[in-house]
Amino acid sequence: MKYTIYALFLFLACSCQNESKNNAHLNNWYSCDHNGNYHELHVSKEYFYSFSKNSIDIRTKFFYNFSNDTITYSLEPLDKTETAAKAMISFISDTEMKWQWVPDTLFEPITFKRLEFTVIKFPDEKTQKEINNWSDSFRKQFNERQEIMNCPDLRTKEEILQDSLWQIKSDSITKEALKNSNS
Repeated sequence: MKYTIYALFLFLACSCQNESKNNAHLNNWYSCDHNGNYHELHVSKEYFYSFSKNSIDIRTKFFYNFSNDTITYSLEPLDKTETAAKAMISFISDTEMKWQWVPDTLFEPITFKRLEFTVIKFPDEKTQKEINNWSDSFRKQFNERQEIMNCPDLRTKEEILQDSLWQIKSDSITKEALKNSNS
């Protein structure tokens, strides 16, 4: 009987540890990229949001499936899409994970760290007014967190120039497309 109780305790302890490990991604995360941009991931059981300086929109949520070390995600429910993206996730610790897009190995893995700030609860998508109020409050908090994290721009002068030239070209193409679509 004594050994049965120990075995049961050991089984429960291992089960809880596996459940905890399987849900390690369910959290709020942040990262600083090479050019000093600040990003946040907010992950729930069914979907996640990805926010950056120019992209804070509650309506842009990603549906996902997390299995072993791979996350498959899409803007549409996964059972209704054929264009899902994939990334490999590895947990360095309880507070740090690496994210690598698959099969794209052109980019370095992104290291996300657990966000230690309290984040306001996402609203039920009932009314546009609720979403707008949430968005204003969240944007203010996001900007405060971004300022505190103070992500450094690690690019060389040549990389900054190259990125600036690329942005000018991209803006020019966008303006031309808009001009043609209005004609």
